[in-house]
Amino acid sequence: MINISKYPSKVVNGQSSEVSKWNAVHHAIQFEMQRKDKTLQSVAFYSSSIVTLQINGTVEGSVGDTVYFSSGVHVGTGTIQAIIYSGLPYSIIRVNYVATSTSTGIGGFINFVSARPNYYVETKIYGVDETPAYFEIGTSINRPNETGLLKVDAAAFLKTIVSYQDTFKYNQLNKSDASQGGQFNIQYREYWTGTTGSWSGISSVNLYYYVNAAKQIQQVYGSNMGEYVPFDTAFTTEPKAKFLSDFNKPTYFPGYPFSLSFIYSDAVAGSQLVKFEQQKDINDGTVSTNSFDLDPSYLQQVNRLMLEEDYDCATKEVDVWLQTDGVACREYVLTDYVAEDYVEELCGPIEVDPGDAR
Repeated sequence: MINISKYPSKVVNGQSSEVSKWNAVHHAIQFEMQRKDKTLQSVAFYSSSIVTLQINGTVEGSVGDTVYFSSGVHVGTGTIQAIIYSGLPYSIIRVNYVATSTSTGIGGFINFVSARPNYYVETKIYGVDETPAYFEIGTSINRPNETGLLKVDAAAFLKTIVSYQDTFKYNQLNKSDASQGGQFNIQYREYWTGTTGSWSGISSVNLYYYVNAAKQIQQVYGSNMGEYVPFDTAFTTEPKAKFLSDFNKPTYFPGYPFSLSFIYSDAVAGSQLVKFEQQKDINDGTVSTNSFDLDPSYLQQVNRLMLEEDYDCATKEVDVWLQTDGVACREYVLTDYVAEDYVEELCGPIEVDPGDAR
């Protein structure tokens, strides 16, 4: 049996209810798996060089075969010295192993290393299209180390489906952009000589996510995008999530295509996300504040977000943020986000045909 023991996710802001499953695709996106052929009831001291293992189920292999086991203080590799009994519901064997303790280990697992030659795990990596439906990206073959631990890196496959071409039409408030990220999942099975295991189930709900991004060494949450993920449960004292931008205050040029990218997180599902724009004059006074409901059909994707545009000539800066519409509200980004020294130079409507914008 093979199970996922560690997923590519991070707890954000120290809150167990805030878990980010969004990862930068230009780093490893790893699932750790643990091989456990059979579970153990116990491992007991027999002599200084032999321990007795009680196994749930039958024994695989024969005397002289190599096994790996883990039960309390008894962890290591040994060879089968004797098969006392093999049957159901449990079996008993003795294993050559230098014990460091006379205590009895309870529970644990055993891997029949010699009895399952050429053991590996086959993993399929799936993306999610706009339908939405799974599509296969590729297959990874991975072999465990001596403890039965193996790692599957999905990033190498996901990098093949991101791109750097701007296909956004700049004609709607928000829309998902598959070139900037998306959803994925995996399916896996065991294989060894003479045996092909069954595929694991694959969930249509419990998805994982990638972003066409890279992070710097020692950035918070490592390669996970947690600082960019909004949570409906977030406290007002927590750091605000960020737009996917290299700039704290990007410049908006009237008449030219402009959008902000953000993670429309799975963590805000069930809440209406609202964009706020607060226009400010040269003295930092408020000219107006407007709000716009986002299209929730692009949830669980990296989205492009457009500005209101056609600003009054008195507007010098525009503060832009997102928040949920309800009691559990939080701003999405810090204020003072969009540019200065450009908009006020034009004292008329900005004529842009969004259908032709690229």
